[in-house]
Amino acid sequence: MENQQQEKMPLEKVKPNAKYSCFLEAHDFARSLQLRSRKEWRAWAKGEMSEKPQRPNEVPAHPDGIYKIKGWQGWKHWLGTADKSISDKNSTLN
Repeated sequence: MENQQQEKMPLEKVKPNAKYSCFLEAHDFARSLQLRSRKEWRAWAKGEMSEKPQRPNEVPAHPDGIYKIKGWQGWKHWLGTADKSISDKNSTLN
């Protein structure tokens, strides 16, 4: 019965495995970190950014592989910088 419920859920809400959160939960957490690049994400995931919270076990260090078919849309989307880059470009044009 659990498989039937998962089949009806959007992929972004399905946990990729028992270890990690669903894409939407992990994505919200990733955006809250306010990191700006894949390079910053990798440094944070390795514990090199002491001013940020430590990586919870349910958030993958390599989300691009874990969520490849469950919501992944690229690093800018994951970090929430896609919208900012568009608005930054628009503000320089005005």
